Amino acid sequence: MAVLTFACVEGGPDDRADEAGDASETGEGSGSTTSGSSSESSSEVESSEGDEGDGTSTSSSESESSSTDESTSTDESTDTEESTETDASTESDSDTGFVPCPSDEACLDDELCLDGVCSDPDASALPSCPRTPSFVELPLPPALSALPDPPLSLAFVDVDGDGDDELTVLDDQGLHVVEGAQLLDSPVPEPGVFDDFAALDIDLSPGIDLALTSSVEAVLGIAQGDGAGGFVVDDAFDVPGNLIAPMPVDADLDGELELAACFDPDALDIVVFGSLILGLGDWQLLQVPNAHQDIARADVDGDGDLDLLVVDGSTAHKVRANPEGEWSSGGQIWGLAPGWSSASWVVGDLDGDGTEAALAVAPTLKGVSVIERWTGVYYEPDSLQFATVPGAREAGVFLDLGPGFGPGEVLVLANGEGAVGVRAQGEPLGCADPLPGIPGAEVLIAGDVDGDGVEELALIDVDGVVRAFGLE
Repeated sequence: MAVLTFACVEGGPDDRADEAGDASETGEGSGSTTSGSSSESSSEVESSEGDEGDGTSTSSSESESSSTDESTSTDESTDTEESTETDASTESDSDTGFVPCPSDEACLDDELCLDGVCSDPDASALPSCPRTPSFVELPLPPALSALPDPPLSLAFVDVDGDGDDELTVLDDQGLHVVEGAQLLDSPVPEPGVFDDFAALDIDLSPGIDLALTSSVEAVLGIAQGDGAGGFVVDDAFDVPGNLIAPMPVDADLDGELELAACFDPDALDIVVFGSLILGLGDWQLLQVPNAHQDIARADVDGDGDLDLLVVDGSTAHKVRANPEGEWSSGGQIWGLAPGWSSASWVVGDLDGDGTEAALAVAPTLKGVSVIERWTGVYYEPDSLQFATVPGAREAGVFLDLGPGFGPGEVLVLANGEGAVGVRAQGEPLGCADPLPGIPGAEVLIAGDVDGDGVEELALIDVDGVVRAFGLE
């Protein structure tokens, strides 16, 4: 198996008023405040310098510019065309009440710059869903909440190969697997060093293994699964830098998963390691633009292969695998609207069409979050959709609740106060409702703990406590 591993690292309201004023003086729509108003202003100045009472201030202006009757006719034709275009712009903008904008700062205090125009966020707010899922808290072993160290990372992992996912938690002292009412504890190679992990088969023996990453030391730890829910400490390897955001991915399209992660904090490349079995002896760099903070794995172009979505706070890049083991970067294909500097990025099948789409959830300073969604096979520039939800949302995960809440997955977004669920029920993004019973959270994950096809939700709440929830 050709084995690869990845790592990457971690105008204002007054301007708007001026533009609107210029537009009203010229009789133009708010979307067209450029050459028309400056041209008319110039004509008025020149007219005031001409003879009073000749009744032909425009002709006087044209005479001073050495214009002929023929040019006057041309000007009138041009004015007519401009007027027609302006009328269309006026009609479009007056219907919506939007004003062009480069960022939120160019809009009024109660507006956002959405898709290049100032907009009332309430007009883009997702409506309520016809049916809201209700959740109940699931019991977890008391020993989990009694652990002395706070949780650092968690994931749903089928640690024993029975087809059901087990909640797996990492803290400074070790790994903890929830198996029914039991908590199975395993050590880590170097206590206090590792703060994240990814599950994949490293040694090709029965049982899933864990690759442990550290954002504080340049090491990579290996915990081999024993096939019964526990892990045996293997070793820790030196790596080129501190690592964050580990993600298993089939880097060479051979059907076996390798490991992707990001350098922390400033590397501009993805580093591709050699075989884990051979001790990570070989590695190469996969260059991608900008520094990055996270990696998602999804088939974003519909070709059947899982691509890497390498993201920073404001932009995302697609990196595509080739059968020869080489990778090519598609460059920046998604990015937040101007003026938004950061967002949480998630990838999932919101509309149930079988193709996963990229979404950015950007909190604004005006009390709402904007969801930007890129759709279509190749995510053309005109495939952007957006909507707003109340509150600053900082964590998100796609949750499969089955056909009763379809057609696709539910996007769960949380902040310190609670969570909302976004579902595809129409355009542009569907509907959204608060999710009763889900507390404020900083980390959200989804997995199917009982194998019934309906996923459960686990989270780290604002008090640092691990909790789990299922559909009522």
